[in-house]
Amino acid sequence: MKQGRSVMARFVIDVRNAVPGDEVAIYSEDGEFLGVGRLLLSKDEVLSVGRGVAVKLRHHVGTSEG
Repeated sequence: MKQGRSVMARFVIDVRNAVPGDEVAIYSEDGEFLGVGRLLLSKDEVLSVGRGVAVKLRHHVGTSEG
């Protein structure tokens, strides 16, 4: 995710108040803001299927390593 890739369903632990097509904020388990993307799957699909791209990333927070 921090490398600017899309978010795979198997790494999603929750989807709140969003349906496919919505712009969503992406946070780490620690609450760190990671980026923004478009939700591609429903909450049920994300949490039950566990495969495929769940969020197509549009903008991510870059790392400060350098």
